Amino acid sequence: MVMLLVLTSCEKDFKDPGESHTENVCGFEVSWRSQITEEQMAAIREILFDMVRVEGGFFVMGATPEQEGLARPNELPTSYVKLSDYYICRHEVTDEEFNIIMDRNINATATSASSISLSEWKQFIALLNDFTSLHFNFPTEAQWEFAARGGNKAQGFIYPGSNEWQEVCSGSHTAGSELPNELGIYNMGDLKSEWCRDLYDEYLTGSILLDWVQKNGKYQVVRGGNYLCTEQTEKYQHKNNRNGYVSYRLGQEASLSHPEMDYRNCRTTSRSYDYGHDIGNTIVGLRLAIDM
Repeated sequence: MVMLLVLTSCEKDFKDPGESHTENVCGFEVSWRSQITEEQMAAIREILFDMVRVEGGFFVMGATPEQEGLARPNELPTSYVKLSDYYICRHEVTDEEFNIIMDRNINATATSASSISLSEWKQFIALLNDFTSLHFNFPTEAQWEFAARGGNKAQGFIYPGSNEWQEVCSGSHTAGSELPNELGIYNMGDLKSEWCRDLYDEYLTGSILLDWVQKNGKYQVVRGGNYLCTEQTEKYQHKNNRNGYVSYRLGQEASLSHPEMDYRNCRTTSRSYDYGHDIGNTIVGLRLAIDM
């Protein structure tokens, strides 16, 4: 019954997109910029409708006991994190949504957005915020992991919503192709790996970290598996083209010639970073977040 009420509230009549106005969209107070098109407005409404409110809480970030035998050294030592409430999108941004918001006349389908650089993703987020006066952003690494684990509903799964990697690694490009986790969030273990707000560094230990964002580091954090993850470890060479690859630290300085793209990258605690953030990347996408 609650869901029906939410759906009804999102099916109201909307004003002319040429008129600057404020509107409540699924609980978000949106101040539409007057220059926005009807198509862009519709795409943003869909994104907002897709947002899941994550109730904040305390959790242990990193390789907790269920990850034993699978975790890499960069997932340790564990950190103690307390998060405030936030929103995160049920699905990754799709090709279609990206191209509509960026006003690119490119045919696209409802799949995870394709070869897009980190700077282009930043432009995309800036445009969303300009159109709406909201505060879209990359999720922090802690927000990403907490959501992947299932938030306060977490059941201690190894992968997002499952202990079986086959249930979260479809090898597909299609959004929503696998089962959701405890929060109803899809594809945090496959489809595309996802940018986070933090810069890559070792975990901090000691006191509890409050809404932590790592601001010191050279490379941007990447989380989650992608459609290339398979049962067998596969090696990929880095090339200076529009197919940049993610690099995974194995307890030593990451080597571009030895990133591992196996099913272990689909785990809730697996973490990595990307060297080629200024080139379009075919396996790293974006899952939008909004801080409260």
